[in-house]
Amino acid sequence: GGKRWTKCTFRLKDHAQAKIAATGIVRKPGIDAVKRDTLLYTFGRQAEVLGADGQADLLGMAVFFRKADFVEWEDAALSHSTPETEPVTHVVTLARGPDDRVTWWLAAAWSRGELGITTAGAFEAHLRESEREAQFEPDIQYP
Repeated sequence: GGKRWTKCTFRLKDHAQAKIAATGIVRKPGIDAVKRDTLLYTFGRQAEVLGADGQADLLGMAVFFRKADFVEWEDAALSHSTPETEPVTHVVTLARGPDDRVTWWLAAAWSRGELGITTAGAFEAHLRESEREAQFEPDIQYP
């Protein structure tokens, strides 16, 4: 199979006031958001698909980024939500680089997927390996 992550790069040049950009992931109730160094992720029973046991399948979702681009963490509940009933969005704010670009990567793994990741520790190890791979991918730019 291919890569388990997607590189996202946005150019902010036309937005002179924009010095930062934000991205994040939604955390369902009962699922912890892990914020470490260059990594934001959730892992747990959060898939929309139910397993044979009638519970949601295990799903990991993540954002990773360059340490030099990090500005701050932020958590934002939806205006009508409560932590017990609704998702919370966990956000990382990133600074644009000297080339006016902001870059981060999105990744995910499903317990029934090819990798069969079933623990948060295994998901984090997979993400750390993905980070190493992604940092050395060539940039392909289109006009």
